[in-house]
Amino acid sequence: MNDSEIKIYNVPESRRYWVVRAESGTFFDHFNKSGLIALGHLNFLELSDQPEGSLFDWGTLQGNYERHTKAFEIKKGTKTAHLGQVKSFLFDMKPDDWVITVGNAAVRFGRIAGAPFVDRKPFSIIHDLESGRSTEMDLHLRRRVVWGPLISRKNLPFGLLISLKANQTLFSLDSKWEAIYHTLYAAFTRGNRLYLSLKIRTQARIKNHEVSSIFHLLDEVEVLGKELAHGNHAILYDFDRVFDSYIEYNELTLTTKAQFHSPGEIWNAITATVGNLDHWASYTVLIYSMIFGNKTTGFDGIVDLQTRQKLWDLVIDRIRKNRASQVVDSLQIELPRIDTSRLEGPDAAPSNSQDN
Repeated sequence: MNDSEIKIYNVPESRRYWVVRAESGTFFDHFNKSGLIALGHLNFLELSDQPEGSLFDWGTLQGNYERHTKAFEIKKGTKTAHLGQVKSFLFDMKPDDWVITVGNAAVRFGRIAGAPFVDRKPFSIIHDLESGRSTEMDLHLRRRVVWGPLISRKNLPFGLLISLKANQTLFSLDSKWEAIYHTLYAAFTRGNRLYLSLKIRTQARIKNHEVSSIFHLLDEVEVLGKELAHGNHAILYDFDRVFDSYIEYNELTLTTKAQFHSPGEIWNAITATVGNLDHWASYTVLIYSMIFGNKTTGFDGIVDLQTRQKLWDLVIDRIRKNRASQVVDSLQIELPRIDTSRLEGPDAAPSNSQDN
């Protein structure tokens, strides 16, 4: 994939999403440098080291936990929460699930790479070579993680950022799967829907006419993508008539979730009504990237050069008629450009990317 090509990522239906806090950020660097996530909820049981792949007997663990905590003044709700988090860590998390850990200034996305294990050896980080000052992470229950992109908290979507402020050490983020992918990808698919992401970088107030201009242009992207995928190249010469027919027969499916803060987000979803999703998604993303990225984007095998030039001419015309060029510039609209390779598979290249 070259730098100008937008990847369309297919989201696995079975993947789950988790947050594991690093002791209020204290062990954020330890997690990242060790390639681990960890819990300390069972430390007081002084479990012996157990290698990855060991079988954990939940009944025995729960019984030991209850017996050992009788002597402590721990609220019943706290005990229940801790046991629930341990159970999720041991049995609900699966390899290839995604996990987020939260630092003071940034969050890191990772892919779970192994089964749980117990390791009582502390992991140490030296903070100052001259003085030898260091800190140790002594959380015994662990899982291996392949860490991917590091993203500044100020660049996270508002709803996702609020969700990360929950107090639990470990919790599911399944309900925010869409926000996670919109944060990381310009285009992705799940089921029969194509999702498209835009970032608004401007700090200025956003005007109503700017919003309506972008929304109308996005409707036109859907029509162009679907018609070209169906082989209707006549749309290159007769766009208005075809677009009006979509309006007349209520065939537009694009929906939008927008956070018009400054900065903000525009998230779009287009539903496949007929035909192959991969086929029309590629056309749609090609057009989308022409408008909001650049015209040299990839997908060279989708359309020939002559058709590409005619398509570009039409895109330019639609941008002009929607007065969208000035809007794209004034809102400082960008596509997410984040290296997600390490999140996607065990053979992916390393990633140290940060969304600035």
